[in-house]
Amino acid sequence: MTNEPSNTHPERELAAALVRGLAAVDDLLQAQYASSVFRETPDRVAERLEETVAARLEVMAAACGEEVLSDATIVLGVAIDNLGRGESLDPWDVLAFRAPVASRSDRMILSDEPSLSSDIEAVKARLLRRGVTVLDEREYRGDRTLTVSSYVSDWAHEALAELLPGVEVDWVGRTPRETVPARCVGWRDKGGDMIRVWVSVRDDQHIDEVIVAESDEEIVVLPFVCCPSAGWTGRRHEDPAHIHLRAPLGDRAVVCGFSGQPLRHD
Repeated sequence: MTNEPSNTHPERELAAALVRGLAAVDDLLQAQYASSVFRETPDRVAERLEETVAARLEVMAAACGEEVLSDATIVLGVAIDNLGRGESLDPWDVLAFRAPVASRSDRMILSDEPSLSSDIEAVKARLLRRGVTVLDEREYRGDRTLTVSSYVSDWAHEALAELLPGVEVDWVGRTPRETVPARCVGWRDKGGDMIRVWVSVRDDQHIDEVIVAESDEEIVVLPFVCCPSAGWTGRRHEDPAHIHLRAPLGDRAVVCGFSGQPLRHD
């Protein structure tokens, strides 16, 4: 078995090299973002990687000639275009970012199942049948408390008094998850009438909606995120939200509706 490329199918060798290279770039972006001391935005992490690669390619161009890089750029562009995205593919949106993010509601469950005692597991379905969702269980000095949600708080108290006498009820709200305002941490002009803002979320949160109001002087952006009613945990990261404006951005300021302060441009 040899590691040297075969000339039998050079197009397959190039395709394999492209796939490995793109995967390596994605992996490095994720790692640099995760270890960034100052919690840089994904855009900045991607740009620093681009600067590093460009510096190395400059050495290659000096040795092999700039036409080699031009040919490689054309080949790479054609290969990516054949994937069906072409020029509509923004590397900052794709590589930068699936940084540590939680499970999405359109694919899977948002939160891990809580670890529950056997007696609670035994009545969990009966509680849910009565509109009571079990979110967590905790014990302190022999006293057990069950964190639950139900559209009417009395549903939870009555059901637990009947099915789990002696267990305390911590009713946290009508639903297992709630929508709360969140902070923006930066923005970028995407050209035309579109901007992108970065929204600060935790691992068990996701963007639900972004409210925008425009004037001649400013664009105010207030994101809302969906989070567990029982409280949220996990590391913070930034998720992108794309906003279509009524008119091109121009020289208007972009302001975070949560803080009331102008956002920095990334």
